[in-house]
Amino acid sequence: SKLVTQKRFALDFISNTDFETEIENATEFSGEFLRKIREYKNVDLDRLADMTKVTRSHLQNIELEDFTKLPAPVYVRGFVFQYAKCLKLKPDLVANSFVNRMKKIKQ
Repeated sequence: SKLVTQKRFALDFISNTDFETEIENATEFSGEFLRKIREYKNVDLDRLADMTKVTRSHLQNIELEDFTKLPAPVYVRGFVFQYAKCLKLKPDLVANSFVNRMKKIKQ
């Protein structure tokens, strides 16, 4: 069971030092930036949906920043938190940044 979990959440990608530095230094996370990170880490939306237990359509709407099709910010924060956690990012930073961006854009 532990081995299955490790394999399910394993990320298999070729590291790019410059992009890793950009990710590490980022303080704002847009949907487009999250998509770039996901693609860089070689995780497709279906696999991410399986890893996060968030529907593929919600993940897609997060990446497209289609806020009209997303639920309340408290849920979106949880979705983005799981998204970031699965991609081995800083979940609190990413989730808070994304929700703040969403609130600014929705005004």
